Amino acid sequence: MSNLTETPERTYPSRIVDAAVLAPDLSNTEAASLPYVYATTVDGPAAVAVLQDTRRLGLTAKWAGDFVATDREIPAPLVAEWLLLPSSSMARDSVRLWLMGVDKDGTPEATEADAFERKLGDMLGMVELLDGVLKGLGVQEHVSIEPITADSIMIGQKLRLTKEASGWKVAPLDIGE
Repeated sequence: MSNLTETPERTYPSRIVDAAVLAPDLSNTEAASLPYVYATTVDGPAAVAVLQDTRRLGLTAKWAGDFVATDREIPAPLVAEWLLLPSSSMARDSVRLWLMGVDKDGTPEATEADAFERKLGDMLGMVELLDGVLKGLGVQEHVSIEPITADSIMIGQKLRLTKEASGWKVAPLDIGE
């Protein structure tokens, strides 16, 4: 079995679906009527390639500054491959549904084994991240990781992770607590 934490189409969408991305005002552009909007950092030939690939999928696509807008969703594995960030609510919702294993028409797309594999990949990715954070902070001994709430995790006696809008904040535990 390959290491799922290294499979971009498994980990990238889960990391970026709730990322803070500016909601663009496309009202004065040709893309105004297209509901699926994705932020991108590519330009030049790479931007032309993304636009051509969306059209090969049968999508209507328009470029607007740092955003590409489409009439239908870009499949989540391609969102990962092209390193796009879902910006509109419809684009985010389609990626969320894919992560839950639901097809766009509301029917289950993935088998239970696929959903389990996706969750396992996410979990292994989190463990890998925490392991790297702890080693980077000089913590080499065994550490117990305990959820405090849905948005707060205690790592040993020294660190607290708190989920914020911009991501997870890692901070030393205040001794006075």
